[in-house]
Amino acid sequence: MFGQQMEAALKLLVPASAEFADLFPDRAVVRLDGMLARAYVENEEPRLGMEIAERVLEAAEHGGLGVI
Repeated sequence: MFGQQMEAALKLLVPASAEFADLFPDRAVVRLDGMLARAYVENEEPRLGMEIAERVLEAAEHGGLGVI
C-alpha cells in the first residue's frame, strides 16, 4: 500500500513542481520540492530524490527556512 501512496503522491507532486518551478525559491515551492524529493526516495528513485533534496536544502539554508 505504501508504494501505491508514493506513486499517487508523485502523480500530484511532479506536475505541481513543474508548474511552480519559476517561483523557486519561494518558501512554498521549496517545501513542495522537499516533499517531491522524499516521494522519489521512498519510491526507490534515490538519485533523483537526492538531486532535488540538494537544491531544496541549499535554498532553505540561504533563505533561512529552518524546517522544510
